[in-house]
Amino acid sequence: MKKLFLFILSLLIMTEIGCQKEPETLVLDTILKIKNKYAKDTRTAIFNVTATSGLNKIVIKGEVESNKVKSELLDSLNSLSIPFTDSIIALEENFGKNNYGIVHLSVANMRSLPKQSAELGSQTLLGTIIKIWKRDGEWSYIQTPDKYLCWMENESFTKVKIKEAKLWSNSEKIIVTTLFDLVYSSNSDLSEPISDVVAGNVLRILEKNNNFSKVLFPDGRIGFLKNSSFTSEKNWKSKSPSPESILKNAKLMMGVPYLWGGTSVKGVDCSGFTKTIYLLDGIQLNRDANQQAEQGEDILFDKDFSKFQKGDLLFFGRKETKSKPERITHVGIYMGNKKMIHSSGFVHINSFDKDSPLYSQSLLNRFVRAKRILTNTPPTVTNIFN
Repeated sequence: MKKLFLFILSLLIMTEIGCQKEPETLVLDTILKIKNKYAKDTRTAIFNVTATSGLNKIVIKGEVESNKVKSELLDSLNSLSIPFTDSIIALEENFGKNNYGIVHLSVANMRSLPKQSAELGSQTLLGTIIKIWKRDGEWSYIQTPDKYLCWMENESFTKVKIKEAKLWSNSEKIIVTTLFDLVYSSNSDLSEPISDVVAGNVLRILEKNNNFSKVLFPDGRIGFLKNSSFTSEKNWKSKSPSPESILKNAKLMMGVPYLWGGTSVKGVDCSGFTKTIYLLDGIQLNRDANQQAEQGEDILFDKDFSKFQKGDLLFFGRKETKSKPERITHVGIYMGNKKMIHSSGFVHINSFDKDSPLYSQSLLNRFVRAKRILTNTPPTVTNIFN
């Protein structure tokens, strides 16, 4: 009987030990928990923390945005009573607290790594205030007002402190509304150009004249831009977005080539196209298609498309199944009459009407869901300080 009791007791002890997690696993689980709280989407939040086994302690190293996140992570790790070495950097305290930039190119490229050969992740337009988190040689890791993170060449922006960034933000500015134009060295289009500008670019206005106005670039350059090519920031912000305006601007970009990572009239991917078009109406969409699919109001799908309205966003990819999650890979703008305008190869129109020469069965097969952005409270454009 005694032997049986000891045998059962040993089985219970072994079972209990077997159910316990290793220290490294507990630490990794804790790191993941904090990451999911503050940086579930690493495209828009910084949380790069790893744990490796040291000689006598686990080494926790990496970088997070703020001391707040770092403190919460360390408190959670300390509660495990597992020895560890802290090598975590809070970027806000080390570099990002008072480091900003203002884009001074018409279109600035944002890359996944600090090198020209890296994937184009996105683009940012002239006049945009960006936050600088860290530097690597001739590159900076920056964040745009829509929270998107990427690497940008230092030559693409003018580095400023927060005081100068807020001065630019609060100054009188204009928004370029024409798809493409030039800023000239004098008030004549016969003079030498100093830069190109594209739709959505922002400049400070110094003096408004009859045909040309004097404008200021973030890097101090002064030039002249046709009055017909811009509107005041005040008028732009007070403008009520409408389906008609959305579709008018969308059709102006017909034929613009597809560019992976592009978010300007020089080249757009699918979500870059929708983002650019809505921006011209004062609405800020998220960068990628699956992020845009989280904005706005859900619209129920019916076969005759009767519930959809002009300006709705249509999303494509793979619907959720029992074994696989939903996956959004494409987006376009609904035009009414079962037609959609989108960037795929180039900006063009397709139809969901089987009798139309523009009909696309493959798009219809990949339809996932639709969202209405033009609601009573659309996502308005913000700056980096919001």
